[in-house]
Amino acid sequence: MDMATPKRMNGNFIFDAAQRMAKHGHRNWIFWNDATGSHADEATEETIAEMFAAIGVHGPWTLLSASTGVPMKGYPWMAENVIANQGGAA
Repeated sequence: MDMATPKRMNGNFIFDAAQRMAKHGHRNWIFWNDATGSHADEATEETIAEMFAAIGVHGPWTLLSASTGVPMKGYPWMAENVIANQGGAA
């Protein structure tokens, strides 16, 4: 199987890929699980709203820190800070 184009992506693959994107892409990323599976995306106002719609404001999610890729348990106030700081230098 060609690893560059996997047929099925599991949660670990998505998490690892998002962690690399956060570390090397210098942007915050978010990771969450819902009834449809695992999801990861760059942390923007739109994707955070999509995540909260899927899991609720207090649902479990992970913030992957820009430039380091360090995973942190997500809290609602963290999402507010990410949105507020989007206009910063990147």
